[in-house]
Amino acid sequence: MTPARTAAPTDDEAVRLKGRRRPDRPFPVARRPSRRRDFGPARAHRRPTVPPGRLTEVFPEGKVMNEGAATSGRRTSRAGRSLVEQVTSQLREDIVTGRLAVGERLTELRLADAYGVSRVPVREALRLLEGEGFVTTTSPRIRTVTRMTREDAENLFEVRATVEGLAAARAAKRVAPARLRVIRAILAEGQDCVARGEIEVLPQLNTDLHRAIALASESTMLLGLFDQISHKISWFYADVVTRRAHSSWHEHAQIVAAIVEGDAQLSRSLMLEHIAASQRLTQDEQEDGADDGR
Repeated sequence: MTPARTAAPTDDEAVRLKGRRRPDRPFPVARRPSRRRDFGPARAHRRPTVPPGRLTEVFPEGKVMNEGAATSGRRTSRAGRSLVEQVTSQLREDIVTGRLAVGERLTELRLADAYGVSRVPVREALRLLEGEGFVTTTSPRIRTVTRMTREDAENLFEVRATVEGLAAARAAKRVAPARLRVIRAILAEGQDCVARGEIEVLPQLNTDLHRAIALASESTMLLGLFDQISHKISWFYADVVTRRAHSSWHEHAQIVAAIVEGDAQLSRSLMLEHIAASQRLTQDEQEDGADDGR
């Protein structure tokens, strides 16, 4: 039997149905929902996903981001840190440890290739580190590792003396047994590293010890102020660590002993002498660098 034909639509119905159905399809075709997400630049212009294992070489275990996150600074790692935070941390570390030398030019493309990420998180990391004083921009397209001046060093050490002198005095009065165990453990590790000649780990241990003392002061304000300058402390210490290793950890032992004894005045005095000795050596290093044209 021949199927019945449907009547042709009127002009008004044709206008209403235009774009919704085709003559050879009796029902409107459902549109697929868009899968596009706003993750930054168009997919055609993104860098290819980094081969597995590339990021593991750049970021330490526990900081590796998801395998597909190399194209977006907005995604987060398994450890909950955004890609921008990971790149910023790694770039800061490379500057502090001297892998990126003072005055060296920092290009987005070269850093993106080195870290196995797109240029977007690198651009954000450079912006953040410029705010921290590690990166200098001389023009919109030229960024370099900051060259710290004598005035920069003086300002940092003045802040250190104020914050850490008070932190040491408060720690002598308020340190809890658990905090004291941490301080002693870091001190022992640092002394062992000096004895074994493992100089490369001392800048971080130095910062860890000073932060543990600030933490023992039981002052969130002092700890917050210390955290704001802690990376600069590591940076300056890394420049003088080969000349300062033995003397600085001997001074650390004296400071810790005064804190254990509960002598606030002595703890503060020893901390101020310790910081002053570091400042003198840092200034000598800067003058030597200026003479060498660095």
